[in-house]
Amino acid sequence: MFLNLLKNLIIQQRRVFRSQVKSLSSIQDAVNDIQDAGIVKRFSQDKGFGFITRNSNGDDIFVHFQSILGTGFKTLQEGQKVQFKNYYYFCFHFVSSFYLILLDVLVNDQISNTNDSQSEASETLTSDRHIGIVRKYVENRGFGFITRKSDGADLFVHSRSIRRAGLESLQEGMEVEFLAVQSNRGAEAKDLRIINRLDSIKTTNNQKKEFSDANINEQETGIVKQWNKERGFGFIRRKLDGTDLFVHLKSLKDGLQSLEIGQQIQFRIGKNEKGEEATDVYLTKNE
Repeated sequence: MFLNLLKNLIIQQRRVFRSQVKSLSSIQDAVNDIQDAGIVKRFSQDKGFGFITRNSNGDDIFVHFQSILGTGFKTLQEGQKVQFKNYYYFCFHFVSSFYLILLDVLVNDQISNTNDSQSEASETLTSDRHIGIVRKYVENRGFGFITRKSDGADLFVHSRSIRRAGLESLQEGMEVEFLAVQSNRGAEAKDLRIINRLDSIKTTNNQKKEFSDANINEQETGIVKQWNKERGFGFIRRKLDGTDLFVHLKSLKDGLQSLEIGQQIQFRIGKNEKGEEATDVYLTKNE
């Protein structure tokens, strides 16, 4: 029942989006019409939808990517502060009642950037070239994500950037070099160059595994990617190779009772029956 209702929400929101949002010529057009605000609770980049927690009453509201203002790849990130319009529609499925969906979702940073610098280019280089690992690439949809080695951040990559580099597709696990570009869709990887293809990566990974087995207690650094306070576990992204490690509440040290997404941490790697996990977890000194 829930899945059918969710599908109905997506279909209805697409219809409303097409009829009411197409008339908006720019982000600035919608700023003065904002009606509510909230924080992104979760958003699936692959599926294109998620939920926003409303500031006014704490309710979680469904949001579809087509309701996000801007051009290009539209996505949201957990913890982002957003503003939006409310739209109610009457549903006759199962039980006749009204349902709330969102329109004109706008990240707060977009509002300030639009007001402060109307003439700025839509894309700017954030820094020099970076190295990363292809985390995921959906060939039939023409986009994917690259994990930057320096900080574990995920950057969106579009098929256009791949074709310009003379590539037809990407494969998960490829090591690439790229330019980081900041656009209205967030951080994006462009001007890709392949460093290691999968054959050489497998050899490198085998060497890393041998190194890891021999140095299982060596201290590493990483970033908290996900943390579930209610269940007391989450995942850490290693700076060494961009892979994710499981971490449990019992592994937190130095009086830590919880973790927050984005925190810089130090840890050691332990092994359990399911594989490797982070142990002896501390916040780095600058935290």
